[in-house]
Amino acid sequence: MEKVEGMQRFVLHEPIEKDALFERVCSNLQDEGVITSSVLVEAALRKRERLSSTLIDEQTAMPHCQETAVHEAKIVLVDCHQFPVKWTEEGIWVTGVVFLFLSEQTSQEQLLAMRSFVRGLADHQVVQALFQTKSVNNMTS
Repeated sequence: MEKVEGMQRFVLHEPIEKDALFERVCSNLQDEGVITSSVLVEAALRKRERLSSTLIDEQTAMPHCQETAVHEAKIVLVDCHQFPVKWTEEGIWVTGVVFLFLSEQTSQEQLLAMRSFVRGLADHQVVQALFQTKSVNNMTS
């Protein structure tokens, strides 16, 4: 699977709830200037979650949104293997989260690359490989 421009990867090093994970990822993106309002983007992610589950398999979720506060398309991978995140009220815990953030200015080329990336996530081995990559940033409070 090809790496998509604008992809970041983090590893959780402490327990966290889903809403707090949304806040932390959006706050990091706001600090980097990728988004202008973490509050608006968090709300968009939560709204999408209420529509239907973003689980793509029994261990991986793919929360996503397109919001005017997003300046550039971004994929953020969060490795939760050490500290799984409770994703549903039914008690499904995920060990990997693939956030997709789209902007209204996302180029057609980048949209096609992201679409290809998402299609690749249908293969469980590809998903496992994503979260076994050594290039990471730490995600702590």
